[in-house]
Amino acid sequence: MNLLQMYLFILTPAFLLLGGALILQVYNAYARTKQRFLLLLSLGFFALVVGGALPVLAFALSLSELLYIIGIILQICGISAIYFSTVRG
Repeated sequence: MNLLQMYLFILTPAFLLLGGALILQVYNAYARTKQRFLLLLSLGFFALVVGGALPVLAFALSLSELLYIIGIILQICGISAIYFSTVRG
């Protein structure tokens, strides 16, 4: 394992935990207020966080290049959901 892979294995879980905390905060706000845009916002953040982690994990674990494409697609879906929830909310 080279140095870059070691850093990726340390930083990626931190990224996922921080993103998960953000998602939980937005979802808790939805549970309190029942405003549907917050639910869409939390789903958008979920797709963005998972989509951001997939290419990194694919690189670090030398997995399929298809995960790079799936990660980018998830990021696009996440940003679209966030945009839609803020514009239409």
